Amino acid sequence: MKLWKIEPVADTDDPRWLDHHMWQEVVVRAETSGEALNLARVMDEMKMSDVATVGNESQALTSGLGDEKLYRIKPLNAAEDGRGFSTEGEAKVLAAA
Repeated sequence: MKLWKIEPVADTDDPRWLDHHMWQEVVVRAETSGEALNLARVMDEMKMSDVATVGNESQALTSGLGDEKLYRIKPLNAAEDGRGFSTEGEAKVLAAA
């Protein structure tokens, strides 16, 4: 399988962020970029559903990973990266920070 890196491309003060959580990097093992993005979205929704709110506020429950103006997805070369990510195994999110 291939490795994919999803990272923000919009500036931190870009109004499209609204109240979205900003992932600095998401690494996914998947056959296609579309599959990688879907796996990242599922992970994002699961993590963000645990976010507590206080009082009368509302929380954006996703990070906007599907917005190409906020994030880009590109292939990740495991050998050049050097963090030990493997192309072997099931499709899944390997890292999110």
